[in-house]
Amino acid sequence: MDIGFAAETVALLLSRLDATDPVLREARERLRALESAESSVREGLLPSRLGRSLALALSSALGAPHAESSATPARWLARVAHPELLEVLAHRAATVTLRADTAEERAAVQRWSEAALDVPGTDRAVFEIGSARQLRHAAPFDACFEAPRPGELQAPAQLAAWFGRLRAALRPHGLLWCVVPYELLEQDGTAPPTRLRALLAAQGLECLAVAPLEADGRHVLVAQARVSKEGPV
Repeated sequence: MDIGFAAETVALLLSRLDATDPVLREARERLRALESAESSVREGLLPSRLGRSLALALSSALGAPHAESSATPARWLARVAHPELLEVLAHRAATVTLRADTAEERAAVQRWSEAALDVPGTDRAVFEIGSARQLRHAAPFDACFEAPRPGELQAPAQLAAWFGRLRAALRPHGLLWCVVPYELLEQDGTAPPTRLRALLAAQGLECLAVAPLEADGRHVLVAQARVSKEGPV
């Protein structure tokens, strides 16, 4: 086949299509949705059952959106792979700093935060994005939520340093919500919730609540803690 002739034929057919045709418009919208989903999968920011469960747990802990309370955290630090959690924070915090350590992660949260600003009719949080290096000397935060990305925590020995870093990011009496893979706490015959409380206490964090969650084949513990007066033990 003559490639030039084929190209001219396709161009002629395309030129005669009505750009406002409802069928074509629907097809273009479906294509954009597929492209967006594919990009989200690649960049690791994809809705999931686990994300919905975590968002429900955080919403319950925080109470009604925009409730007037002096105890409401004003400055948040968050690092998550779940857009549902970001949506919770978008409605309930004054300033949210999103930690993104890779170019792909930064692109995902940047695109999400820009889209969040386009939602009409609601007060939205102010979003900032920074890497771990950029945030190393940031002022302490009122609250932190961190759900490690898949593969980030692979050994129990990593937990102490991880909790220590989260503690260092918080001001006195600051609040922490974190998601810990269940299997990392299964050792020495100690019940995982008990071990989690001990790890938090060792870094000067008083455990307020622990809840198990299981979804999408993952079993995790969600801990709520507060910086204690006594400090690390």
